[in-house]
Amino acid sequence: MKLKNVKKQKSLLDMSNDAVHERFNYEYEKVIENIKDPNTDPGKARKIIVEFSFAADDTRRNIFTKINVKSKLEPTHSITMNLFDTTIEDTDTGEMVHVQAEATNVIPGQLSLDGEIHMPNVYVPETNGKRN
Repeated sequence: MKLKNVKKQKSLLDMSNDAVHERFNYEYEKVIENIKDPNTDPGKARKIIVEFSFAADDTRRNIFTKINVKSKLEPTHSITMNLFDTTIEDTDTGEMVHVQAEATNVIPGQLSLDGEIHMPNVYVPETNGKRN
């Protein structure tokens, strides 16, 4: 084989049928979507990491190259809520049911400007298909 007969690449990034470029573009799209996400901090830096690992066989002529392209994205903001533990009456059975209610700044039963009555969101834990 003669040097003038081979296809010369300017960079290892151009080898492997442009797979590195494709992976970079894939991770880049994830970075852009993460930046656009209103649930993430826009000022935090995102990263795309291209990592090459090289290992040779015993002859030291075959060089096994592994390329990883990955992104480091900004996590979404935490969601916070305030729950309070209480009991309410199940009007169908008359029994008192243990629940967690979401605490909001609206008083339960308060009438809104559009005429709706505000009732709190309540979580009723279940155990083996039965309410506690």
